Amino acid sequence: MAKSSRLLRNFIVTVVLGGFGVGICLAAMVPGAAIVVTANHYTGNLKGKLSKLSEPTKIYAADGTQIGTLASQDRENVKLSEVPKVMIDAVVATEDRTFFSNPGLDGSALFRAAMDNFTSGKIEQGGSTITQQLVKNRILTPKRNLNRKLKEIVLSARLDNELSKKQILEEYLNTIYFGQGSYGIKAATRRFFLKVDPGAIFPRGQNLDELNLPQAALLAGVISNPEGDNPWQFPQHALARRAVVLKRMREQGYISPALEKFANLAPLGVTFKPPAEYKPDNAWAAEVYERLKSDKRLGTTAQERQNQLLRGGLKIYSTLDLGLQADAQRAVDTAQKRNGFELSVVGLDPKTGQVKAMANSFPFAVTQYNLATHIPGMQPGSTYKTITLAAALEAGFSPNDTVDGTSPCRLPHHPEVLSNAEPGGGIMPVRTATEESVNCAFLRIATALGPDKIVAMANRMGIHIPRANNPGQDVAVPTITLGAIEATPLEMAGVGGILANDGVRHAPIFVTKVLDSEGNVVFEQNESPAEQVIDPAIASCETDVLRGVITNGTGSGLSFSHVAAGKTGTTDNKVRAWFVGYTPQLASAVAYGNPDDNKTPGAGFGAQVPGHTWRTFMQSALADQPQIAFPAAGPVCDRPGRFIDPTGRKPYGQAPTPRPTPIPTLPGPTPTLNPPPTIPPKTVPPTSAPPVTKPTTPAPPP
Repeated sequence: MAKSSRLLRNFIVTVVLGGFGVGICLAAMVPGAAIVVTANHYTGNLKGKLSKLSEPTKIYAADGTQIGTLASQDRENVKLSEVPKVMIDAVVATEDRTFFSNPGLDGSALFRAAMDNFTSGKIEQGGSTITQQLVKNRILTPKRNLNRKLKEIVLSARLDNELSKKQILEEYLNTIYFGQGSYGIKAATRRFFLKVDPGAIFPRGQNLDELNLPQAALLAGVISNPEGDNPWQFPQHALARRAVVLKRMREQGYISPALEKFANLAPLGVTFKPPAEYKPDNAWAAEVYERLKSDKRLGTTAQERQNQLLRGGLKIYSTLDLGLQADAQRAVDTAQKRNGFELSVVGLDPKTGQVKAMANSFPFAVTQYNLATHIPGMQPGSTYKTITLAAALEAGFSPNDTVDGTSPCRLPHHPEVLSNAEPGGGIMPVRTATEESVNCAFLRIATALGPDKIVAMANRMGIHIPRANNPGQDVAVPTITLGAIEATPLEMAGVGGILANDGVRHAPIFVTKVLDSEGNVVFEQNESPAEQVIDPAIASCETDVLRGVITNGTGSGLSFSHVAAGKTGTTDNKVRAWFVGYTPQLASAVAYGNPDDNKTPGAGFGAQVPGHTWRTFMQSALADQPQIAFPAAGPVCDRPGRFIDPTGRKPYGQAPTPRPTPIPTLPGPTPTLNPPPTIPPKTVPPTSAPPVTKPTTPAPPP
């Protein structure tokens, strides 16, 4: 009751300040003093009741260079000390000439407004001071009705008593709308006036400390009617309004008549540019935004997270290494690409999961599409054999196993006749089949292994199956080993990262730290959680095999200054081509093709455009990095070999298990028994008996 009485007394004082006329006008319109007293629910410190201003979120590269902005409004808050005196003088002279002496209300202005409102019979004039405008925008609403106006008067008097004039003016200058999407004085200055620095090619938005008198007067003039006095659409209105501001500044002693005349002669000095659109304009900012929208560390609901990202003034530090990004983009830009075919490169740190580089040949600002991460991606061709090989080695297979790579080939219950894309065939070791990327050999390995194991391994290695484009589809078929299911370059780079990191997976991350608008740490994460998805011995053996792809296989000619392992990939008819490769420090994947066309050939083989792009990127990226050796091949690579037929692994000399359905005879040599290979003993077991290399792991039963 005491608080209500104080509010009522404050209201009476306000009416008295406005004069007897105001009292009569208000008395004729006020339904009762209870309307005023309803303001008492604004208890406590009113500064805490000021709604939080929307601030843009800024995204930075790892070195602190800003790379993007997320915002629902173009605003950047400033301290009053950053605002030049000429700007403060112009605003006060125009919006509230008694600001520094009034108690949050201007009695004479209230009287004039009340008389106009009484005459019209509705609320048309507010007689608003700067304090009242702040209350209207940050505590109440802009709605014009008597109830809101009376609350505004009472709360303005209270706010003036609680905050200093400097605090009120600072909040006001950060709050007000200047038109053309600009909120607050800093954003408006940057938006209205452009400046070209010496030696610069492109202009920049002007800084606050660069404002001059005519510019300050122009900005102060648009506050009351930001769209109607827009200097781009209505330059004559803007000039007339600027002249009014300059006249008021002269009348109130802020400037001399000579300065007024001089400023009126100045051109508007604004350069048209479209209103700012704060959707991400590059692939990195877009990827960060999309990932954080679902990150519950920023809020438990989608709306909370969206508000944080678009209004919270966050500072987001990404994993982007600008040096490696430049290397990747240069590799993409200098490649000999076919018109309409996109080239994409992703590079990540296997030890942390940090994505360091992500470059595409199609500009994101135009396409709003990022092939590097956009699911489902493209069919990765034979790079998927890396996943098959990991699953096979885990199941007890050996690089010394032999398999029939004869082409063409048809598998049990599979109507399609398939063939090898690369040269090669006949009976060969798994190591050779991998180096030469022999399709028919891997189709038989996949059948013997069981394609469900390949699907399970792909999921463990970060490729989520089934894909969004084939829900419910049975993908556990042998052809999965040929890359029949799509993947993104990011996912395939992650597969390389696991093999480079002793079988440990770090899920890709794009953000290492987020700060709130006050500089407090929201979260910090320099690496994603480690997950041992395959045994280190499996990873080291597979890496040893994949090194052969580059030294003497389909990737021959792609060697560079560091020892590396990798795998080529080519889809049917050379529609898409890939290369996935890695060193202990960096894993990367390159995809090439038309993402919207599954039929038109032209991508070539994986060792061509993708392979050379990969080599160019890796050579530059690792130029100043030390040479780090891969682990030794280890016991998995020493396993004795057996013969692989579509029903499983068999000791040499054992007849194949009878098949339930006969397979039609196809051209080419078809062995009746599983003979041992006739290949140099360096990589292949002897021709007359199972290998006698030093097995530390017993051969599994057939």
